[in-house]
Amino acid sequence: MIVFCEECGERIIIEPEEIKESVIIMVCTACSDVIRITVPDTAGQGPRVQKA
Repeated sequence: MIVFCEECGERIIIEPEEIKESVIIMVCTACSDVIRITVPDTAGQGPRVQKA
């Protein structure tokens, strides 16, 4: 899964093996912005990214 930081545009790659929960909270390595990613339970939908 590829996620983009809304603050600086940094591209962050998340491997499927790293997704263990339905919500991922991470810090952008480029600008230190907090990123919250909601992973849908149903297949075929992309992740929903929310600014934390």
